Amino acid sequence: MKLLHLGIMKNKELAEWFGIAVKTLSNQKQKRLQELKEYCDFKEVYGGVNILKIYDEKNSYYVKEKSKNYKIVDLAFDEEWAPDGLDTCSNVAIKIANKHNNELTIKNTTLYNYTIQVRNEKYGKPFTIGDLGKCEYLWCKIERSADGTAILTEFTDEQKKIKDKIMTQFFGGDTEKEILVAQMVQEGEISKAEAYDLICELKNLNQAGFLAFKFALEEALGCEIVRGTKIYRGAYEGLATEN
Repeated sequence: MKLLHLGIMKNKELAEWFGIAVKTLSNQKQKRLQELKEYCDFKEVYGGVNILKIYDEKNSYYVKEKSKNYKIVDLAFDEEWAPDGLDTCSNVAIKIANKHNNELTIKNTTLYNYTIQVRNEKYGKPFTIGDLGKCEYLWCKIERSADGTAILTEFTDEQKKIKDKIMTQFFGGDTEKEILVAQMVQEGEISKAEAYDLICELKNLNQAGFLAFKFALEEALGCEIVRGTKIYRGAYEGLATEN
C-alpha cells in the first residue's frame, strides 16, 4: 500500500495510490479527486495534483469502498436530522461537525457534500423517492442558535396564505401558460430546454426574483425564512408516513 506525500503527485503515482490503472483514473477523475479531499488539501495541476497538506501522514493509505468520513455522516444523518422531518443539509452538516469533530478529517465543504449525498441515497433528491422514503423542498421559518445550528418550523395556515399571496404577486398564479408550454414540448414545437427558459422568463423565475420574493415574505412575516427540506420516512406515493 502506498502513502501520500507532499508536493507533486503525477497521475501515474495517484493511480498507484488508488490501486487502479491510469486510464481508470482518467475516466473517474472527478470522483477520485473528491475522495482525495478526505486525505489531504491539494491543488489540481497539469498531469496530477500538488499536495499541500496531508491530514494524517502516517495513515494516508487509500481505503476502498466508502471512507470512514462518509460512514460517519451516513450513520449520524438520521440521528441529527430534526425529528419532525424538517431540516437542511447545511444545518445537519454543522450538527454532525459539532458532535464528531474529533473523528472527522475533512473540510466543511466536503462534509456538506457528503450530507447531501446521504440524503439523496436515503430519501432521493427533492421531489423524488430514495431507498428509505422521499423528501421535498418547502419555504419555512428559521431560528438560528449561537452554536451555528438552527431550528426550522413550518408556516401556520395564516402564514401560508400570506406566502401564497406574495408568491402570486412575484411569480403569477396562472398555470395555463405552463400547461400550454408543456403541450408545445409534447407536440415538438420546442425542446425541453427551450420550455424551461420560456417558463422562467414568463414567471420571473430567476435569482433576482427569488431574492425579492424572500425579502418581501420576510418583511410580511417578521422573521427569517429559508428553503428547508421535509423528509418523509417510508413515504411512497399513496403510502406517505410522516415521522
